Amino acid sequence: MAEKRAVPGIQPTVGGLGQYSVGQRRAAAVAVPRSKALDLADTLNAFMGAAKSYGGLQKQQEQIGLEQAQLVEEQNITAELKKQKDVDGFSLLATTNRDRAYRDALLKRHINNTMLPSLKSKAADLVNAESYKTQADHGKAVDDMLSTEWETLVGQVGEGAANSTAGKALWSMITSPYKNELALKYEKARDEVILNNSTQELGLQLSVATKPIVDPASGRVIPLDTSNLQTIAENTEARLSEDLPQLSNTDRNKVLVSAYATEVDNLYAQQRYTDASRMLAVLKATKINGVPVFNTTQAKSVLNPIESKLNNKLLSLDEKRDTKVGKRFANRVVSVLGNIKNIEERDQLSDISAEEIKDSFVSLNPNLTAEQLDAEVENLFDGTASPIQLFIQRLRELANESGDEGEYLYYENVDDIRDGYESALKFPFDPIPLTKENRDNIVLEYEQDNKKTGVDATEFLRDKYSNQVKMFPELKSKSEELTAGNYIKDQPVYKDIDSRLGSLLKVVDQSYEDDGFELDYGNFLKTAANKIQEQLGTKAKELSGPQYDETRNSTIQTFADELLQEEKLRYEGIVQAKSISLDIEPLSNKEIERIEKIIPSKDQAKRGERGEMLYESLGENKTRKARTRRGKITYTTGKIDRGLINEDRKAMLKNRDTNDLKLSLYKHGFDGYVPESAKLLEEANMDFMDVKLFGDDQEFRNLIVKWDPVLKKDLSNELLTPVEKEIRDEFQAFGVYDNATMFKFASSQETLLND
Repeated sequence: MAEKRAVPGIQPTVGGLGQYSVGQRRAAAVAVPRSKALDLADTLNAFMGAAKSYGGLQKQQEQIGLEQAQLVEEQNITAELKKQKDVDGFSLLATTNRDRAYRDALLKRHINNTMLPSLKSKAADLVNAESYKTQADHGKAVDDMLSTEWETLVGQVGEGAANSTAGKALWSMITSPYKNELALKYEKARDEVILNNSTQELGLQLSVATKPIVDPASGRVIPLDTSNLQTIAENTEARLSEDLPQLSNTDRNKVLVSAYATEVDNLYAQQRYTDASRMLAVLKATKINGVPVFNTTQAKSVLNPIESKLNNKLLSLDEKRDTKVGKRFANRVVSVLGNIKNIEERDQLSDISAEEIKDSFVSLNPNLTAEQLDAEVENLFDGTASPIQLFIQRLRELANESGDEGEYLYYENVDDIRDGYESALKFPFDPIPLTKENRDNIVLEYEQDNKKTGVDATEFLRDKYSNQVKMFPELKSKSEELTAGNYIKDQPVYKDIDSRLGSLLKVVDQSYEDDGFELDYGNFLKTAANKIQEQLGTKAKELSGPQYDETRNSTIQTFADELLQEEKLRYEGIVQAKSISLDIEPLSNKEIERIEKIIPSKDQAKRGERGEMLYESLGENKTRKARTRRGKITYTTGKIDRGLINEDRKAMLKNRDTNDLKLSLYKHGFDGYVPESAKLLEEANMDFMDVKLFGDDQEFRNLIVKWDPVLKKDLSNELLTPVEKEIRDEFQAFGVYDNATMFKFASSQETLLND
């Protein structure tokens, strides 16, 4: 690595561009590659007295200068050469001007095209006060950057040009003001960080000070406590004076006014108009160090527009309170209370009642969006309390959160709501008019209810509508359609599913008692029995017509037997996979050491030959090569051939050479996935945590995409197609049978692929 060059520190006086009036000092000699021009210069210095004898050198010198000058400023150099007078055919002044013009051109080109754009692009980062915590950090970063720029300059123009008096002068002329400007901007950035932090802290303090507080006794929001607003302002002003002494009083006051104005605006946005007005009144009387900070001309320009819109809003609010809005709100809430008093689940709620709930909520907070209102309705059925209790609680919460309008609307009418609800309980609500829209909604509501309860429409109307709705043709037809298979529920083939399946699963558990792990088919039985009964109901509905009267019972019985056997096989596969998974764990260091010490089996037919292996693929450097000698395949040194590995593994399985198989799997793994790898792992007493099964990541992900949907269907006790059953057998052979073992398989193989 080249020695780092020192950045020049001289500051010469610079005249016109390219002309430098600098006190000359001799730069230290630097070794540079020799060129024709340098050789020529040495020759001229050594033979100055004999210049007349070397008139031919002038032509050679001019040619060299012109060739180099063409790369920079050819016209400038050529013009300079024409001004000189030859002395006996040799011009030293032309040589000097040529070299200087060449040097200046190189310097100016690098500075204009490379250095100045580079400095400009790096300036923003160098004044980042978050990146450089101290002035020392900032100074070091600037120095390091300039050092790099100097190295680049030297690399581009050469050591001699860079270290020339002109080069150093031009360098200092650019870098000195650049460093000064960066230092000033950095200090300004530090001040901005301090100011921003103080402003954010002030905003947080004001937010906490103005946060609404609910009186636990009355449930209403307590009026804003303004007692600490002046203290917060005084503390902030004192901290700004200490942390930013260069900040003027006017600027500090602007910070305070802006923060307090923002908080008043926040109160307005929250519809807390009375609290906002109270805060403004306190600000007008607040003084800091004897100065009415919030009552100056500048402060009024900010606060007056807020006060104006606030006063208009308060006036509008007074006018609204004289209308019949409160009466309509109370009647709407009473209607909702009557309609939801006897329901517990969301699908029992009619669309009409849902809209009334939304209207009640939006009356208290007009800013609620459609999505938020939908969520509010859903939350009434989250199970934490009855829907009517949650509705009343949410009304009170919205009233407390929604500012003056919502609070007034609720608490001024809460007595009317209570009285109206008590009166409504004494009398039945009006029957629902059976318009086309209402009939369609009731049919849809019944369909959703039937999926959960299975009841007919008569029972549905009694439970959900308290017989306020009479049976109508569309509902009766839908009820007959949905309950056509309900007759099966009274037959033994349906009732006995639970006990029959339990007996089958118990046999499976007993067959694994000696394997040393506990089994409990209880959870599986519940899910599987429900699924079978659901499928029997569907089949019964299909066979409900009179054309099936002769064959219905036998067909359903056969179908039930098939479903029972299907679930038994499903459970047995899960148990088998579970027995495999119990022993799945990564190889320990001791096991790895034991495998690495396995000595490959010897070929008994070749005992006389020293070190002859039975399985060539276990050698260190054998590979298959298609070369025939007496009809046999021979092997040469190099990478192990995958075909040879696979042939040897088949032989190992046939010969039951478990140790050789384990060593082969450990050393070579698999170069691509094959379902048969599960059997090889089992024979070698290994598992998917020990051996890489895939050639690459994409192959691995493709398999997971193939397995995952089948596993989900199997866990839901859904019927599988023959192809899906083959896929299930495939992943269960590795010990995968649920989400946890699937994750274990995927994460283990992903780790092995990345090693």
